Parts: sequence; structure tokens; C-alpha cells
Amino acid sequence: MKYCPYCGAELIKKDAVFCTECGRHLSEAAANSEPETEDIPDNYDGYYDDIVPADSGSVKQGVDTGMIKKIALLMAAVLFAIIACVAALYFV
Repeated sequence: MKYCPYCGAELIKKDAVFCTECGRHLSEAAANSEPETEDIPDNYDGYYDDIVPADSGSVKQGVDTGMIKKIALLMAAVLFAIIACVAALYFV
């Protein structure tokens, strides 16, 4: 039986190009190898929920208040232009 060298899943097809579990590209030499048990956690059951995301330790960015002010100003200008056009239809 062939195993994925990245996640250790069994490969159903012998000539698989991608792993059906993790989706990574398999080379011919890597597809024939046995899984590396040092990279696979003991409690890994093949689902993505068991793996900590790569960005789990990152700091979340705050809200950009300058961009919100610019968008609000743009929306106000568009609304003013629409009202001016409608008013011009009635008075001209």
C-alpha cells in the first residue's frame, strides 16, 4: 500500500498525482515511500480540525478608521450627487 508522505493517508490509486486527504502534489518517489511518523501527530485522524492553522499565533489587525472615514465621505458625496440630480429634474 502507498502512503502520502505529507499526511500519511493511504493512497487508493497507485498512480495518484495528488493526495485525496491533504491535496498536496505527489512526486513518484514520494508516493512510494512510507509515511514519516515523526511528522504525523499521534492523535491525527485524517481531518483538518486536528491541525493547528499556520496563522493561529498571529496578531489580528484593528479596524482602519481612516479607510472608514474615506468610504463614508465617498458615500455622502454620491448621495449628494443623486439628490442634486433628482432636484434638478424637478426645478429645470
